[in-house]
Amino acid sequence: MVRYLSPEELPHYEVVVQPDTGMLMYKVSGQLLHTFLDSDGSPGVDLPAHGAAPPCGARDGAPKQPKWIWVVAPSGRLYVAPKLRGQFHHSSFLRGAAVLAAGNMMAEHGRLVRLTADSGHYWPQPDHFRWFYDHLMSQGADMSSLSNIEFRTKH
Repeated sequence: MVRYLSPEELPHYEVVVQPDTGMLMYKVSGQLLHTFLDSDGSPGVDLPAHGAAPPCGARDGAPKQPKWIWVVAPSGRLYVAPKLRGQFHHSSFLRGAAVLAAGNMMAEHGRLVRLTADSGHYWPQPDHFRWFYDHLMSQGADMSSLSNIEFRTKH
């Protein structure tokens, strides 16, 4: 069953841009957004409703890199967490309500390295994705590690 965050849990998933460095970080905890598994296979971020962000499935004893999802609420707030198949999806953040943009991302110690507009629930359009990219740029996000970004979507 897909889980929805409560209003008390949601703030723990808000990600903001550090003004002095351009790094992405969780607003409440101050942890830099890190979507990669550490060398020991452990997740790089702890989230309250997720516990430690779990690896999504394992093959041959090696943890599989989790897919990280994001949405932007109508308020302009960005929320990010690992997708948990059948348990935590894009709709989990805002309880299925409308969003300005949604997709997947990868970040390494706060630096954005991959950004897509892939969301099977919300089906974002290219102009939504472009808006989000421009929004991050206007906030001073470090986009220097992004390459080959395409403003197209799957739907």
